[in-house]
Amino acid sequence: MMLDVKIETFLAVCRNMSFTKAANELFITQPAVSQHIKYLEKYYGTKLFSYSGRKLSLTEQGALLCRFFETIHHDTLRIEEMIKQIPTKKILRLGATMSIGGFYLPDRLSRYLQLHPDWNVSLTIQDTEDLLHLLDNGALDFAFCEGYFHKAEYGNCCIQKEEIVCFCAKSYPIPNVICIEDLFEHRILLREYGSGTREVLERMLRAHGYEIEHFSNCCEVNSPHTILQLLLSGIGISFLYWTVGEKLLKSGELKVIQVSDFRMEHEFNMVWNQNSVFTEQYQQIAEELLGSGIIECS
Repeated sequence: MMLDVKIETFLAVCRNMSFTKAANELFITQPAVSQHIKYLEKYYGTKLFSYSGRKLSLTEQGALLCRFFETIHHDTLRIEEMIKQIPTKKILRLGATMSIGGFYLPDRLSRYLQLHPDWNVSLTIQDTEDLLHLLDNGALDFAFCEGYFHKAEYGNCCIQKEEIVCFCAKSYPIPNVICIEDLFEHRILLREYGSGTREVLERMLRAHGYEIEHFSNCCEVNSPHTILQLLLSGIGISFLYWTVGEKLLKSGELKVIQVSDFRMEHEFNMVWNQNSVFTEQYQQIAEELLGSGIIECS
């Protein structure tokens, strides 16, 4: 990759938060690492790193520069790939969280691939935190996320606002309308820690003065597909995006429990490296892929 060696060194220190580990990664001496960082600090006229005891951390200016250089790093990799692909097939590297990648995206991606047989597409399914890490490292072009993230640090667009509802089996013995307190006596099937769905639910419960622990019994599962199968067996309830349970709802196998005064809605977001030169291209691809205009960009 044709980035200046000092920038490569700076990014290596950011990744490792250690001059020694950065030197080992780059196969250079630690004094060389220190020299490169001092050069950048002199050039930009500011400290890029600070120590608290023996712990190294980025200054505010260093964090800003790190995000900028990471975007350049990703764009450089992307341009190199584009040059190598001419006149071969095009490559698109997508990421998606489980609910989006497993339920919202497949039909749309299938339609897109039929329209673009010349594209090679890779789809990575991870939670939001892992997808952001892959974006930072240039391993993805853009990702579709449902979890919370620092919007000021990434280019992002809201692609859809999705309702989260309470599902159960059609035959499950529970009223169709119920208050949140009466739900606590039922087993709740939960996504794992780090899941966007779970974080939205936990925040909504806290807003009403409750916690997950108020439910008498919890079953934690890291797959929405498995949660649906457990729901069909009639062992409990679960809060999931409408998209996740839509097909089973239409087939009559699941039903929605109306929870009074407890409505949840959350954004599905498209996320990419901030200030990327490919921003317009990514947005155009996403709009065609999703078959609709993007709601809101920042």
